[in-house]
Amino acid sequence: MYVKFCNFGVYADEKAAASKQQQKQASPASADVYRKVILYRRLSAVLLLICVLLLAVLLALAVKLSEAKSSQECPTNAVDVERTTAGEVCSRSVCEAMYPPGRIQAPNGHACSECGRGWLKFEDSCYFLSQTRLNWLQSREQCKKMGGDLVVISNERVQRFLTQNGLMMYWIGLSRSDSQQWTWINNTVLMNSYWSDTRQDGDCVFLNGGSKPRKNWYPNQCAAVSHYICQKTRRTLWRRISQHCRDFRSGCEVSFVSLVSFTSCTLSSFGGL
Repeated sequence: MYVKFCNFGVYADEKAAASKQQQKQASPASADVYRKVILYRRLSAVLLLICVLLLAVLLALAVKLSEAKSSQECPTNAVDVERTTAGEVCSRSVCEAMYPPGRIQAPNGHACSECGRGWLKFEDSCYFLSQTRLNWLQSREQCKKMGGDLVVISNERVQRFLTQNGLMMYWIGLSRSDSQQWTWINNTVLMNSYWSDTRQDGDCVFLNGGSKPRKNWYPNQCAAVSHYICQKTRRTLWRRISQHCRDFRSGCEVSFVSLVSFTSCTLSSFGGL
């Protein structure tokens, strides 16, 4: 019996020693695994960050490419024009093809013209034949308030047009300087003239509407009162803004912004210019 107890004690000591030996052997292995896990997690975080950055770069490039494609590819004919979206409209010709000026109507039934109410359009200019009478200087000031100046008759076509459309005596933008030279308001010297056979003293000039266009200019005193003819440039400016074509026209009767349709140009028309 004593022998068995001794043997049991020896066995227990051997088992404890073996357990300690296993712990000593397992401890370095566990530390090595822990270090590998930490390293793996750090590498995974770095790779994830790189992937996120690459994704952001790809998205930015895709947006830039889409914008460049939208701004460069325009429809080339009427059929293609009707199929385009507002973001693809990128030229004056495309906007004009989609919505010609004659088709655009302002609110309350007012038509938007390039010159404005009461003005006559001829070639590249707009002309206003007044119903009121002022002296030459007052006439010029009134024309400036309306966005123009007294008319400069630059060729025979304009001379005939004004003569045919006017029935009164009108001030024009021609006067005599201190050097006794006839000069237009734009400081150009008179070259082609249409003087009447009947001449009288004066430093400013009438145009007699409804008479012979080749001989209907009359000098007169600048203080005399008469009707007058104003002139301004006919302007239509198209430009690309926020992927839409905008049409800024002068002389509109009312100020308005009209979205013609969901796939239209945005046309902004402003009066009083």
